[in-house]
Amino acid sequence: MLDHNASVLLIYTGGTIGMVEDAEGALMPFDFNALQEFVPELKRFQFTIDTIQFENPVDSSDMNPDKWAKLVWIIEDNYAGYDGFVILHGTDTMAYSASALSFMLENINKPVILTGSQLPIGKIRTDGKENLLTALEIAVEKTPEGTPLVTEVCIFFQNLLMRGNRTTKINADNFKAFNSFNFPVLAEAGTQIRYRHDLMHRPLRGSTPKFHYALDPKVAIVVLNVTQCASGSVGMSRYQAGKRLQELGVLSGYDITTEAAVAKLMFLFGLGLTRGEIKIALKMSIVGEITV
Repeated sequence: MLDHNASVLLIYTGGTIGMVEDAEGALMPFDFNALQEFVPELKRFQFTIDTIQFENPVDSSDMNPDKWAKLVWIIEDNYAGYDGFVILHGTDTMAYSASALSFMLENINKPVILTGSQLPIGKIRTDGKENLLTALEIAVEKTPEGTPLVTEVCIFFQNLLMRGNRTTKINADNFKAFNSFNFPVLAEAGTQIRYRHDLMHRPLRGSTPKFHYALDPKVAIVVLNVTQCASGSVGMSRYQAGKRLQELGVLSGYDITTEAAVAKLMFLFGLGLTRGEIKIALKMSIVGEITV
């Protein structure tokens, strides 16, 4: 159910979706205050859309924990004033950012949707318009009781709404750039948006949102046993090699993505937990990042 009295904060960090061609054909970021010039369909939405853009747009390859903390600060500072948040982001590190934000935005009860595009929004064949328009629509969807339908960090791309910490970029050229191999999609957009309500992550009953900023950036290589396959899970007790890794103290990553594993370790170390506490937390699903 669309809430026409709702409001969404659109946050532009950088990336292909916010680029236009100048007179010489070079790509450059445009002022998102003039967004309706490139996406006139926005005028047909009856809810409020406000925009914030990074002063210096960030190429997705330059995303880092400081930029994630900036996004958390923007969302915390504006949390009470909006029904949902849409983040426009470059595709190369979108899955890393979505994974990090899923841990940093604890017990949120509003949607935070990341999206972007493979072609600039000023191009005729851009995928950016559809990704943006549908992400905004999802951000104001409400249950019959009037509460937000989505209450977690997600990526919306090429008609699919996916849990942010379950996604991986799979293609640099096709519009279907992301997949969620080990967890079903949360919604699929066709003539209607079909939601999987039973799969949605919900905040703990009686909890309030908590915003985390401390991440340990000294996580470069994940010493965690994860499968090299696109889908599936690690079973360390089935084969001798896995048993040997267990003896050496290597922990199973179950079916976690590499992106979520990096973000989860940064988050856990940033909390100042002991090594033993981190080992326990890695075996637990904090925000639906693994199947236990």
